[in-house]
Amino acid sequence: MNEEQTSATQTSSSSWDHDEIRRKISALQRRSESTRIPGLEDYLKQAGASILYCLSAMFILIGVWKLIGPVMAQSEQIRELLKCVSVLNVYELALLGVLVLVTKWRNVTDDAVSLTVLIGLFLVASGVAIDTIAVTGPIVAAVFGSVCFVLGIAKLAVMRKYVGIRLYGTLFAGLAVLLLWNFLISPIMAAVQEYKTADAELLRQVWQAGWILMLAGFVPVIVHALKGQPEEGQDGSLLRGSLMPWILVMVLSIAAGFHQYSVAYSFGVRSSLGDYLPLAAVLALVTVEVMRRHGVDRMSRAIIALAPLVAGLVVVAQQLYIEGASVSLGVMGYPPLILGLMCAFIAWRALKIGERAFLYVAALYLVGVVLTFGADPSTGLSYLNWNASGILLIVGVVALAIVRKNMGLAIVSVVLLAVGCTASRTACNLVQTVAEEPFDVFALILGGGITILCMLFAKAIPRFATMVGTLFLAVFLVRLQLWNEQLVLSSVIISGILAAGVWYRA
Repeated sequence: MNEEQTSATQTSSSSWDHDEIRRKISALQRRSESTRIPGLEDYLKQAGASILYCLSAMFILIGVWKLIGPVMAQSEQIRELLKCVSVLNVYELALLGVLVLVTKWRNVTDDAVSLTVLIGLFLVASGVAIDTIAVTGPIVAAVFGSVCFVLGIAKLAVMRKYVGIRLYGTLFAGLAVLLLWNFLISPIMAAVQEYKTADAELLRQVWQAGWILMLAGFVPVIVHALKGQPEEGQDGSLLRGSLMPWILVMVLSIAAGFHQYSVAYSFGVRSSLGDYLPLAAVLALVTVEVMRRHGVDRMSRAIIALAPLVAGLVVVAQQLYIEGASVSLGVMGYPPLILGLMCAFIAWRALKIGERAFLYVAALYLVGVVLTFGADPSTGLSYLNWNASGILLIVGVVALAIVRKNMGLAIVSVVLLAVGCTASRTACNLVQTVAEEPFDVFALILGGGITILCMLFAKAIPRFATMVGTLFLAVFLVRLQLWNEQLVLSSVIISGILAAGVWYRA
C-alpha cells in the first residue's frame, strides 16, 4: 500500500513538473512574440546578407573621397568635380527608381530595404562631395547644395508616397532640417573662410552653429518617437512597418556625424570627441524610445540609455573636450551639461509613462553630473568632485536599500563606503590612529559595517557575507599594531560595539 502511494505521489509530482515546464515555455514564447519586431526577423533570415553590400558601398564611398578629394579640390578642376557630384546624384536617382520599380511592380520588399539604406548613405555622400566644391567655389557650392537639398526632399517624398515608408509629420520635418544642414554647411563655412581668412575661432563658431542646427532637427524626431504605438505594414514587411523610418534616421544621423567630422577636417576647425557627445545622447534617446515602442526589455533599454553617461565620463577623464563651462556655442560640447540634460529628460520620461525603473538610470546620471560639475579641459581626474559624488551615490544606495528592504543593496552600500573611505584622504586621516595603511581602512569599514548588519539583521544577511565581513574584521585586528593606550582604546571600542549588538539581539 505504501509503495502504491509513493508511486502515485511520484507520478503526480512528475506530472506537475511537466505542467510547470510547459507553462514556463508557453510564457517565454508569448514574451518572444510580444517583443518581435514586425518584419525584422524575416528580413534578416531572407535577405540579411544584403546589409553587407550596404556596408561595402559605404566603405567604397569613403575610399573614393580619400583618393580623389585632394586631387579634385583645385580651382582649375571644379568642372570635373561638379561632374563627379552630378554622377553621385544621378546614381542616387537611379537607386530611387529601382526602389520604386521593385516595390510597385514586383512588391519585393527585402531588397527594397537595402536600397533604402543605400539611398540614405548617398544623400549624405552628396553633401560630403559638395565640401570639395565649397573649398574653392562657395557660390557654386551654395547653388549646387540648394538644388541637392530640393532633390533630397523630393526623394524623401517619393519614398513616403510610392514606396510606403512611414515618413510622416514631425519625422519628415526633422529629416528636412538634417538635409538642409547636410547640403549647405560647407558653402557657408567656405564663405566665412573667404571673407575672414585668419579667424579660426569664427570658423569654429560657425561650425558649432551648424552642428546645433542639425541637432535642432532631432527635436521633431524625438517628438515623433514619443508619441504613437508601433504598427505593422499592410503586408507585414519591414519596409512598410513602423521600424523602417527609424532605420533610415539612424543611417542618416550616423553618416551625418562623419560628415560633420569631414567638414571640420576640410576647413581646419579644431574639434574633439566631446563635440560629438550631443549626437550620441540624442541617438540614445531616440533608440530607447523606439525600443520601448517595440516591446524591448528594460535591461537592454537601460544599457543603451547609459551609453552617453559612459561616453561623457570617458571624455572628461581623457580631457577630450575643448571648452569648459561658458556662455558660448561651445557649451553644447560640455559633458556636465549633456549629462544634466539627459538626467532631466530620463527622469521626466520615467515619471510620465510610469516606468519608475528608469529613475535609477536618471540617478546615475545625477551622480555623473555631480562628479563632473565644474570640470575643465585643463585639469585632470584629481580635480573632479569625488567626495560629493561618492557621498551622493552611497546615500542613494542606502536610501534605496531602506525603501526596498533589500539586504543585498545594504551590503553594496557598505562596500561602496569602504571603497570611498579608502580613497578619501579625509577619512584616512580620521582613522589614522588605528589604521596606518589604506587596506586597514578598507578592512575596518567593510568588516565593521557587515558585522553591524549581522547584529541588526542576523536572519536576513547571507552567510557568505557574514563570513567575508568577519574575515576582513579579523584581518584588520591582526594587522593592527596595538601599544599602550591604543590597546585600551581599541579594546573598549570593539567590546562596546559587540556588547551593544548582543544586548540589542537579546
